[in-house]
Amino acid sequence: MNDAGPAPREVMRARRPRRPSSIRMPSRWLKMLDLPLFLMACGLIAGVSLTPPPVGCALGRACGLLLYHLNTRRRRQAHDNLRMVFGRSMPASRQRRLVKQVFMHLGQTFFETVYARWLLQPRSFRRYVCVHNVGALRAAAREGRGIVCVTGHVGNWEICGLTTGLLGFPLHSLYRPVGGRFLDLLTRWLRERHGQRLVPAQEGVARLIAVLRAGGYVGLVADQYARGSDLCVQFFGLPSATSAIVGLLAFRTGAPVVCGYAIRRGSSFAYDFYILPPLPRGTTGNLRQDLVDLTQAYMNSVETFARRFPGQYIWTHRRWRGADLEHAARLNLP
Repeated sequence: MNDAGPAPREVMRARRPRRPSSIRMPSRWLKMLDLPLFLMACGLIAGVSLTPPPVGCALGRACGLLLYHLNTRRRRQAHDNLRMVFGRSMPASRQRRLVKQVFMHLGQTFFETVYARWLLQPRSFRRYVCVHNVGALRAAAREGRGIVCVTGHVGNWEICGLTTGLLGFPLHSLYRPVGGRFLDLLTRWLRERHGQRLVPAQEGVARLIAVLRAGGYVGLVADQYARGSDLCVQFFGLPSATSAIVGLLAFRTGAPVVCGYAIRRGSSFAYDFYILPPLPRGTTGNLRQDLVDLTQAYMNSVETFARRFPGQYIWTHRRWRGADLEHAARLNLP
């Protein structure tokens, strides 16, 4: 953490004027618009899939740049996050370039996620994804207790799930239904390829525990702000409320936790998929402390890749909130 610039705690305590809460569309309207939105989404996906990947990637970056200019709220949030983390050590001009890169990355990621469903096949996926240290997954699988596979919002987490399945480790992942029946079917069709299975959120941890105890594999992206969580760990030197689900699954089942990150190489549809050795599990005898330590190790790995590839990390998310300071003071952080 850089000591230059505004103190992190002061920045986190600074509150913007409250915006009116977003108005949710009534469920009856969602049901009425389900089929039209489904048809629009199918048309968009078909259009993207018919575009050559080099052209599509360029279009994705252009769409992201347009979103950068239109979405002032997310753009402002990204700048706030960068100021909290880097202070004055990152010049304003560098911040602006980095935030533009993030939006362009998001736009390209959408197009690439569509391409991935057709380009990543059992015989061809290594042409687009270079896998590093697959032996870590195989060694963890030999323990016979399943694997908790985790990634973060850096790079392309959808590529992680697809590639893990293609390597012979099909994942079960939590999801929340999207829109109505047709949109939900489309979402499942896009994501449930190469053996991946989506577990409805209402079935939650119990279903994932059953999968692990049967020797299966669970995929999670659990690095964002967890509302209501009483587990607070350090992320970029700042206290951050984080979901405890990774540690809970590991300690309930004894499954090893393996982190992996799919990082884009250059500007084309090409990725390096880095698989890390299993995270160490604490044996202090204090379950609470062991849970904190494992969650901290997971977030440390996310931070490492976010620092190495800052243009591919989702700085637009409101990761740090003032309430985390109170959590840290009364829970487990100094």
